[in-house]
Amino acid sequence: MANHLQELQDRRVRLEQRLTRIIETNRQPLSKDSEERAQEEENEEVLDSLGNCSLDELLKVRKAIQRYETGEYGICRQCKEPIPRERLQAMPEAELCIDCAKDPDI
Repeated sequence: MANHLQELQDRRVRLEQRLTRIIETNRQPLSKDSEERAQEEENEEVLDSLGNCSLDELLKVRKAIQRYETGEYGICRQCKEPIPRERLQAMPEAELCIDCAKDPDI
C-alpha cells in the first residue's frame, strides 16, 4: 500500500500545481479589445470549471492521505471491509468498496 501513498502524494502535488496555475491565469487582467475580452471571459469560465474539478479531486486525495496516516486506508467507510486491491489500484482515493459504492442509499 506504500505505492498507493506515493501515488496519492504525487497526485496531490500535481493538483496543487494545476490549481496554482489556474488561479494565476485567472488573475491576469482582461484585454481592452472587446473580441479578445469575450474570448478571455470564455476561457475563464472553462478554467473555473477545471479548477472546481481539480479542487474536488484534491480534497478526495487529501482525505485518502489522511486515511492512510490514521490506518483507515483501504477499509470501506460504509461496511468496514477491506477495499479490493484492484479498486485501489484503479482509484487510490476510493473510500468505499465497489458494493457500497453501487448502493444508491449511501
